[in-house]
Amino acid sequence: MSTSRGPKRRSDPALEDGSRAGSGPAERLRSGASAGARFLVARPLELLIVCALVGGGLLVVAEFLTLLQVKTRLGVIFEQTGGDHHSYALLVIGLAAIGAALIARLTEAEPVALGILALGLLALGIVLIGDLPDTGSSGVTRNGQLGNANAASGFWAELAGSILAILAGGTLWALFRRHEVRRRSMRLRRRAEA
Repeated sequence: MSTSRGPKRRSDPALEDGSRAGSGPAERLRSGASAGARFLVARPLELLIVCALVGGGLLVVAEFLTLLQVKTRLGVIFEQTGGDHHSYALLVIGLAAIGAALIARLTEAEPVALGILALGLLALGIVLIGDLPDTGSSGVTRNGQLGNANAASGFWAELAGSILAILAGGTLWALFRRHEVRRRSMRLRRRAEA
C-alpha cells in the first residue's frame, strides 16, 4: 500500500480528451504558419512563383511610392516618385514579370524563367545605375540652401522587387532544367527498354 502525501492533483479535462494544452489562438496561428511553411517547402515551384509575383508586385508599387527626398535644414523641400524619375519603366517591367511568372507556372518552360531573370536584371540595372546615384547626391538647392537627397520607401521597394525577381527567375530556370533532364533520361530509358 502506498499513500501519497503530496497535494492532490486535479485532472484537466482537455488533457484527458487527448487534446493538447494551449490550443488557444496563438497555438493555432503557430500551427497554421508551420503548415503553410511545410506546404511551400514541399512545393518549391509554388514558392518560387510566389516570389516572382511578389517581386513584380513590388516593382509596380514602387513606381507610385516616394523614391527620394531632398532635405535641407528646414525639412523636406522636394520629393520624387519612382514613376516620375524613370517614366514608369519599372511598372512595365513589373507587370511583365507578373505575367511571366503566371506563364511559367502554367508551362514550366525554361525560356519563361530566363525571361523573369532578365526582367529582374533589367530592373536592377535601372535601380543601381539610374536611381542609386541620385539618392545619395547633395548640393546647393534652388533656394541657395545645402540639401541632401535620401532614399525613400520606393527605392527600397524597387531594390527588393528586382532582387526577388532575379532570385526567383534563376532558381525557376534551374528547377525547370532539372525537370527537363529527368524527362529526357526517362524517355531514353523507355526507348532502350522497347
